[in-house]
Amino acid sequence: MKIGLSGGYFKVPLEEPDKTFQSVPEYLLYDGLCRQGHEVVPLSTSSFPFVDMDIIHCHHYSRILHYASILRRTPVVFTPHNPFIFSPEYKLRWLDRFSLKRTSALVVLSERERQVYANRDFGTRAEKIHVIPNGLKVSLYERPHRLISRLKWSIPDYKIVILFVGQLLSYKGLEYLFKSVEGLNHLMLVIKSHHAPDLSKYQDMAPRNTVFITDILTQKELTDLYYSCDIYCQPSLAEALPTVITEAMMCGKPIVATNVGGIPEQVPDDCGFLVEPKAPDQLRERLKNLIDDPSLRDYLGENARAHAMKFYTQDKMVDRHIELYEGLI
Repeated sequence: MKIGLSGGYFKVPLEEPDKTFQSVPEYLLYDGLCRQGHEVVPLSTSSFPFVDMDIIHCHHYSRILHYASILRRTPVVFTPHNPFIFSPEYKLRWLDRFSLKRTSALVVLSERERQVYANRDFGTRAEKIHVIPNGLKVSLYERPHRLISRLKWSIPDYKIVILFVGQLLSYKGLEYLFKSVEGLNHLMLVIKSHHAPDLSKYQDMAPRNTVFITDILTQKELTDLYYSCDIYCQPSLAEALPTVITEAMMCGKPIVATNVGGIPEQVPDDCGFLVEPKAPDQLRERLKNLIDDPSLRDYLGENARAHAMKFYTQDKMVDRHIELYEGLI
């Protein structure tokens, strides 16, 4: 098959995947399809024209999605990656709604997301909706020694480390994480962000025991950072299916996250704890449960790794996309 695959990350040269693409869903799909012998043409979100494709697969609402859905020369597959779709107040723009109605297939990341698109008036027929969670390349998350990982980041062994990875944006809920850890002893909060336009605001808001990392990391460095932590926390107010949670699970870390988007499917009860958004007291209670109980951290972390290895691998994601594409041609 010849597949046109669009995504914002394809603006960056593909020859430099180490720092840019290794955990990005559209790159992992690109990589997996190529390794299975398919011809994949990477397209930016504003690419036009595109000819002689068997499939156009668009990630995120974009101009190329609008072009492809209007022309409809080839089957169009669309993956929104939209964390805000779960809000009852969310409204689609008319052009996005038009494009959604004309796509051949809609790929969503969780059953919860499928129900939202099927039950609300977005113009999408239920039979066009396919649940395919994002997956990761297992070889990138091999287990290094925890102490070696901590030495690389100058983290003392006696500290309990809570890690957050993501953009410094209000919907990520960091203010509630900051409130939840105030006054806890022997604790280090590590915030890794690749997008931090308001860094100084968050630094002022954060407790004294917080470290911010804003450097661009290689995948190996990021994996080491996951392994150096004891608990991974995602306090978001909105999410679709966070790759960072899957990465932490691949690294055998217990998860404390909010009950939003597809996270309840991603993090079952034996892999971590879910709390309500904007609830720092609940967050503090669950974090303290894990801080005080190393055996519970180990138990949940081992289960999290096994769960991620079973359901969220690159190979599984790629195979399910190929099956979908073949059914549309």
